[in-house]
Amino acid sequence: MPPFFGYSNTTDVTTVGYGNQYSAVTGQGYQGSSNYAVCYPSPSAEVGLNTSAKVSGFYVTNSTYAYLSMKNGDAFSKKFGGETGNDPDYFKLMIEALNTDGNPVDTVYFYLADFRFTDHSKDYILNKNRCNNFRIFQPVQRHYRTRCWGKSGLCCRLSCAGFYHYF
Repeated sequence: MPPFFGYSNTTDVTTVGYGNQYSAVTGQGYQGSSNYAVCYPSPSAEVGLNTSAKVSGFYVTNSTYAYLSMKNGDAFSKKFGGETGNDPDYFKLMIEALNTDGNPVDTVYFYLADFRFTDHSKDYILNKNRCNNFRIFQPVQRHYRTRCWGKSGLCCRLSCAGFYHYF
């Protein structure tokens, strides 16, 4: 699948599998919005700007498909944390601000799931809308680029077809 940004209004939070790839695990967009953006970075996707702009941030969560796959495992990936819950899996989103030449000028990392903690009570798979703050970013002249990757079969597969939602 080629990289793209699109929009969705699907609300299914229970159906397992690829057929439910456009639903946010929250069942809605930020603050109850019925529409939200989805992104497939394959391996990266860019959002272009017509003029220089400073974006303050956005809200993000996992898709229902990614969330349930990480939580329970499926035909493509093991359950995050493994059978014991102690495997150091993660799913990380990277957002880069690019200059007019397409070179990164700022980068922010955001974990959509993180099981690397020594204290496993802190392990999580994001299932709420969480703000990703760009206050550190300088105004961008060209694009924002996103990529995601991680340490598990799911994340390696998702680095070619990432499933997270912008609100």
